[in-house]
Amino acid sequence: MKKYSEQLLLLSFAAMLHFSFDTHRPVIADKEPAAAPSLWSLNAEQLKGDTLIHVAYDPFFKKDMSYKAFPLKENLMMVMGEQEMSPDMQVIFHCTDGYRPHMPLQQVLKSNGFLAYRDVSLEEGQEWADSLSSKFSPFYLVWPEADHNDKTFATPYGLASIELKPASVEFSAALPDDDTVIQGFELFSNTCMRCHSMNKVGGSMAPELNYPKNITEYWTKENIWAFIQAPTSFRFNSKMPPMTAIDEAEFEKIYDYLVAMKDIKRQ
Repeated sequence: MKKYSEQLLLLSFAAMLHFSFDTHRPVIADKEPAAAPSLWSLNAEQLKGDTLIHVAYDPFFKKDMSYKAFPLKENLMMVMGEQEMSPDMQVIFHCTDGYRPHMPLQQVLKSNGFLAYRDVSLEEGQEWADSLSSKFSPFYLVWPEADHNDKTFATPYGLASIELKPASVEFSAALPDDDTVIQGFELFSNTCMRCHSMNKVGGSMAPELNYPKNITEYWTKENIWAFIQAPTSFRFNSKMPPMTAIDEAEFEKIYDYLVAMKDIKRQ
């Protein structure tokens, strides 16, 4: 794999994660990034700060909601302890259905996320509506103070564990050799990698897109674009929603990235 300069790699990840770092101070100086803690399984008996919260507009329910929940930031800081974290550290959310979104640690720590475990509008002893119980438990991540239109905030349900890992480690197998398609990688990471994986990096909710065969090797460009716009027009009862957040110009960049990864099979 082509070795990126430290500054270029940092700027690439900063752009990908919508976060700005001070590139004038040394970030990685002849040492490995701080070792990430092992995967943290979420256990209500070990979490602190059980409280009642109100969300003015919940993006899933599309209305105001109230929950019993644990504060994410305070509990995450207890897990981290005094350990020094690399500036590109990611919080990776592992869900029971294979959904795997990520957020910059710095964004998580400056925001007020909550691990909701009960809809308080229901009868005592019932955590979620019967139709949602199997997929919302054990936790649903909500951000009461965030703009619900801000897609940089992950709102996974069925959240079972959390992992801390530097972006330079987490995404290394999915990075392209070609600098010209880095924007496509950034778009893919932010919009596709929550469900799909690239060289086994990303979610397992939807198909891997490069190993052993790249999707561009068996689907035409036109069909890929048509599918992400209207998945059910190709597959009955498709679990994938229409990707309205991606316009055609952005798709072109993602497609160029996919093509560039065709001959890069990493595990």
